[in-house]
Amino acid sequence: MENLTVAYKNVESFCFDDANIILYVQQDNPEDHTVVNHLFRIHKAILSLHSSAFGSMFLVPIPPVGSHSHQIHDGLLMFRMFDELKDVTDLLQTFYYPYSSAIIIPPHVPDTPIRLRGLLHIAQKYQVNELYKHIVTSIKADWPQTLPRWDFLEAIDEQRMIEPKTTLPWDPELEDEQKMLEPAAAIHIAREFNIPEILPAAFYHLSRTKISCDYDEVRQNLYPKSEHAARWDMITREDMTCLMRGKRK
Repeated sequence: MENLTVAYKNVESFCFDDANIILYVQQDNPEDHTVVNHLFRIHKAILSLHSSAFGSMFLVPIPPVGSHSHQIHDGLLMFRMFDELKDVTDLLQTFYYPYSSAIIIPPHVPDTPIRLRGLLHIAQKYQVNELYKHIVTSIKADWPQTLPRWDFLEAIDEQRMIEPKTTLPWDPELEDEQKMLEPAAAIHIAREFNIPEILPAAFYHLSRTKISCDYDEVRQNLYPKSEHAARWDMITREDMTCLMRGKRK
C-alpha cells in the first residue's frame, strides 16, 4: 500500500490566534492518495459553554504528548470529529456566529427537515441541548397540532395561490412552490428524532397528496403549483402502511 500524503487546511472562519484546541475533520482522496485534515482552531471554553459532551470530555485528564490516542499540531491538542465537514461547520457557526444562516429557520419551508437534519444529528450527538430544542421547536411550528392553527396555514396557502405576489410571513426570496409544506421529509425526521407531535398533521397532509405528484417534479413545473406534492421516495413501507390504514378509517 502506498503511503498517504497528509495535508492540513485551516477552516478560515475558525482560525483564532488565541485558540487552545483543534477539532478536525479528515477527508480522504483515494485518487491522489492524499488525506486532508480540515482544522478548526477554537476554544475549549466556547465548546464547553454550548455542549455538555465537550465539557465532560475536557474534564478527563489528557494523556501525555505523543500518546497514540491524541495528536499535537502547532502546539495544540487535536481531536478528530467523525462527522461530516458541513455539519461540524454548521454546528460551530451556531456557537461563534449565532446570526448565521445555519441557525436562521424561516417558517413554512419544505426543505427545513432536509436542510437541518445534519445539524440536528450533531447537536443531539454532542448534547448541544439548546440548539437541539430550537430546531425541534421550529419543525413543530410548521406542523400545527390544533385545527384552528391548521386552518390558518391553509388560508395562507389559498391566499398565495390567488395572489402569488402578496407579502407573506416568511422568506420572500423563496419561490412560491418552495413554501408549501412537504410531508414526507417531515415524517422521516419525526421518526428519526422522535418528534411524534408532527406526525398527525404530516400524515393528514400526505393523505390528500396524489401519489403521482412528486415534489421535485412539481418544482420543475411538471405539475401545477397548486398541487400538493411529496417526496414519495422517502416514505418507508411501514409509513405507507400507516397511511393506507389511516385512509380507511
